Amino acid sequence: MKVLYLYSNKTGLQSKFKKHRKIIERLSRTFELTSHQTESVDDLMKCCSDAKKNGFDSVIVCGGDGTLKDAVNAIAPLDKEDRPIIGYIPMGTVNDSGKSFGVKGSIRQAIKVIEKQQVYDIDICIANNEYWTFVAAIGQFTDISYIVPRKQKKILGRFAYYNVAVKEVFTKRRINVHIKCDQGEFDFETPFLMCLNGVNVGGFRVNPQNSLFDGKMNIYITPTTIFNGLTNYIFHRKRITIINTKHAEISTSETSSWCLDGEEGMKGNLVLDVLPAHIQVFGYFKNLR
Repeated sequence: MKVLYLYSNKTGLQSKFKKHRKIIERLSRTFELTSHQTESVDDLMKCCSDAKKNGFDSVIVCGGDGTLKDAVNAIAPLDKEDRPIIGYIPMGTVNDSGKSFGVKGSIRQAIKVIEKQQVYDIDICIANNEYWTFVAAIGQFTDISYIVPRKQKKILGRFAYYNVAVKEVFTKRRINVHIKCDQGEFDFETPFLMCLNGVNVGGFRVNPQNSLFDGKMNIYITPTTIFNGLTNYIFHRKRITIINTKHAEISTSETSSWCLDGEEGMKGNLVLDVLPAHIQVFGYFKNLR
């Protein structure tokens, strides 16, 4: 199998060029490998979108959640025969995205998953015209991943996020949400809203029953309780409303941006759809629900 390995030093943690060399050496034992250090997001996306044209069966991207999101947004619009298999090696701050398909944060474990060459067709989602894999969220806490300065991420890692989250716990925030979906129409007041197609958010296992093979996403609506609803995910999960749907149209009173896979997205109303079995990934699943 011909594989293109793409990596960048622009992640939340210190760049590790020695690790990249070791990764390349290791993957070269299994694949006919070509490596490329990307110079920009545009460079990464062009390499991904042109991979099949250039004779590659797969692209393996190394970086954070944003890097994988960029790769998906380059590959997802292509015709099916032009979409390469995606492999993911996490080297970001939290690395939530890969956990949904069995890449749980360790570089060594991610390499083992890729070397097994088990390929799965997984669901992804689209918000208006932008693709995402694990979360679309708005409201309190949801901008933390991209407002924390890069320097703090390098020093503190994920604790840079938690430091900001603790401060926001004590800042009261409410948004009005209207949702039109497969189950009907709903109105809520909530501190924050999460649409999930993944298991982890912010380093926590929020959506453990998620499936990437059912053609649906889960919308989590948090009631307006103490600490902006965070305690509901620890002590009172039955208070959270969960809507399982293929399609949703969401309008909110919030004027800030949506968070898509940990990156700043668009503002305003969203039309969300699940794209069943839309991309192929190297993954590991104990059970296919």
